[in-house]
Amino acid sequence: GAAGGSGEGSSGSEGAPDRYIRLREQAARGLGNLAVCDRLEGRIVATPAVSALIGLLAEGDEAASDAALGSLANLVGNEEMRLQFVGCGGIELLHGPITGDNDELCKHAGWTLASIAVDPALSDDVVARGGLPLLIRYAQSPNPVYQEEAAWGLANISSISQHAVPLMHAGIIPPMVALTRSEVQGVRMQALWTLANLAVHQDFRLQISADGAIPALVHCLARLGAEDEHCLVQAARALSNLIVATENRRQVVEEDGIQSLLRCASFDSEAVQEAVTRVLVNLSYEAHIGRQLIRRGALPVVARLLGSPSEKVQQEAAWVAVNVSLCSDAEPEPGTPDAKPARGLDASRASSSAAIHGAMHAQGEADGPSTAQPTATFGEEIVMPLMRLLGSDNLRIQEQAVWALVNISRWQENKMRMIESGLLDKLVKLGRSTSDEVQAASGQLITSLGGALTPTSRRAMFGQRVTIVSHRGSKARGRNSPLTVGNHAASTAGSGTRGPSKLGPSGR
Repeated sequence: GAAGGSGEGSSGSEGAPDRYIRLREQAARGLGNLAVCDRLEGRIVATPAVSALIGLLAEGDEAASDAALGSLANLVGNEEMRLQFVGCGGIELLHGPITGDNDELCKHAGWTLASIAVDPALSDDVVARGGLPLLIRYAQSPNPVYQEEAAWGLANISSISQHAVPLMHAGIIPPMVALTRSEVQGVRMQALWTLANLAVHQDFRLQISADGAIPALVHCLARLGAEDEHCLVQAARALSNLIVATENRRQVVEEDGIQSLLRCASFDSEAVQEAVTRVLVNLSYEAHIGRQLIRRGALPVVARLLGSPSEKVQQEAAWVAVNVSLCSDAEPEPGTPDAKPARGLDASRASSSAAIHGAMHAQGEADGPSTAQPTATFGEEIVMPLMRLLGSDNLRIQEQAVWALVNISRWQENKMRMIESGLLDKLVKLGRSTSDEVQAASGQLITSLGGALTPTSRRAMFGQRVTIVSHRGSKARGRNSPLTVGNHAASTAGSGTRGPSKLGPSGR
C-alpha cells in the first residue's frame, strides 16, 4: 500500500511530503529486493506495483527514481511488466535518467530500455516513443557494459526493416562504427550486427560508408582472430552488402581490404569462410578488382575454399572462380569457342539465416578479347578443385564449376590437364543432367576441350555427337549482379530479454 500511495499526507506539516516520498522510496526498494527472486516476479507484476513505480519515477526525486528504476530493472524480464511499462508511458520517463549525470539512474534506465527494445512486440513502441535517441545516447557511455546493452537493443531493432529509416535519421552509424573498435568482444559483435543489418538497405549504403563504416569493417577483418568468429561473420556480412555499390568496392581496395579478406578466408571456421568468400564474390564482380585479387594471391585461397566440406562455402567459391577466371592479366590463345554467358545467380537464393537477393541491374563485362599469345597459364591451381565439384549433388555448384572451367580452358595447358584427368567422361554424364543450365555449360566445355583434340580423337571419344565451333577470344561471363544478404536479429534467445539477470538487493 505504501508503494502505491500518492502522498495523501502532503497537506500536513512542511516535512510531510518528503517523509511520504521517503516511505515510498523504501517501499520501492523492498519491491526491488523481492523481484530478485524469479518466482515472485509474476506475483509482483499482477499487483499495481508497476504503475506505482512509474508514478514514483515521474515525480523526479533522485533517490526515489533510483529506487523505482532499480525495481523496474529487476522486473523487466517479465513480459507483462514490459507491456504495462510501455502502456503507462514509461519509455518517455527514461529520458532524464539516461541523459543525466547520475550513473546509477542511467544504468537502471538503460538496462530497462534495452530489455524492452529486444522484445519484437514492443520495438515499434520504442521507436514511436522516442527510445532510439536514448539507446544511442546510452551506447555512447564510456562504460562497456552499457555500450553492449545499448548496442544489443539497437541490433534487434535494426533487424526489422521498417526501423531502418528512423535509425539512420537518429544518427546511429557513427556510434556503431566507434564501438566496432572496442576491446570488448560483446560490444564489437552487437555493433557489427547493427551495421550489417542496416547495410542490407540499398538507400543507405553510401551514407553508411560515408560515416566511416568501411575502414572500421576492414580494420576488424585485419586484426581479429579466428576466436572472434561471430564478429568476423558480421563484419564480412556488412561489407558484402555495402560493396554492392561501386564506390564502396573501390574503397575496400583502397583500405587494403583484399589482404584482410584473404587472411580471414584461411581460418578454419566455415561460417567465416562463407561470409568472407561472399565478399570476394562481390569484389570480383569488377574485372580490375578481380585482377588485383589474382595478383594478391587469391587463386590458391579459392582453390582451398573450393575443397571445403561445406556446400555453402563451395557455392561462394565457385562464383569467385567464375568471376576471376574472366579477368586474368595473361590472355589465352586465340581460337577458343564462344561460351554462352553463365546465368550466374538467380534474382534470389536462400541461406540458412536470410534471403540473399540481387541488388543491382547493371551487368559487368569482362575485358575484351585479345589475340595475344599467353605469357603464362592461368588458373591451373583451381582446375582440379573445380573438377571435383562436378560430382556435387548441388546443380548450381555444378553449373558454376563448369563455367569456371570453360573460362580457364582458354589456355591450352589447362585443356590438356582437364582431358588427361578424365573430364570428358564427366561432361558426357553432365550432358544428361536434369538441369538445362548444367547441360548447356557442359556442352560449351566439351566444345572447348574438343578444340584441343585431333579429328580422329574427337570421333573416337564422341562419335558424331559433338560439333566443334571455334570463335576467337570469346569468354563466358559471371554473375549479372552483386548480391546482398538479409538482416538478422541479434537476440539468440528469440524475443524477450537476456535471461534472468538481476541487479540484486538494494539498501539505503
